[in-house]
Amino acid sequence: MTGSERPVKIDKASGAASRKHRERAGVLKENRLSKNTMPSIIKRVFIRASQERVFDLISDVESFPNYSKHIKEINLVSPGKYNWRVEFFGKSYTWKANVKSDPPKHYAWQSTTGIYNAGSYTLEALGEGTSVVFKMEYRTPFSLLDKITGPIVEGLMRAISSELIAKVKTELEGEAHKRGLNPRRR
Repeated sequence: MTGSERPVKIDKASGAASRKHRERAGVLKENRLSKNTMPSIIKRVFIRASQERVFDLISDVESFPNYSKHIKEINLVSPGKYNWRVEFFGKSYTWKANVKSDPPKHYAWQSTTGIYNAGSYTLEALGEGTSVVFKMEYRTPFSLLDKITGPIVEGLMRAISSELIAKVKTELEGEAHKRGLNPRRR
């Protein structure tokens, strides 16, 4: 060991390096609510439905209030531009978002006002279904209040994304089941 290297302290109970060592090594990420980072959500799901059918459903943004109790309304303003209104713990949040798509492989959006959020669905046909990767990052528009509003916005975004994906999967696999495909095989 050279003079500049320090021994790594290992916690005997967990077998992990000390927090101080992980910070020095750059292993610990910054606080998720700091200015330089944004919280993000990544979800992967396999849906027993065609790539085209999955794309059709996730690109029908105005139907999202049917898939999440938090989404109250989504209105098309002009081609590729939507106004969103959601509620969480009795508080209403709004934003405008632009969307881009590459049917039936990719659907993406980015807000232009309100709660910043950007994300995408990437779809890949696999056997008798479609692999879907959902990615989203977000931040609050209230940088001074991030420590207070951050957990609320995080809860809202996680709840909406989980609800949407679960209900889309249920609906599409229900359709597949009616057509005679076994949605539980995979």
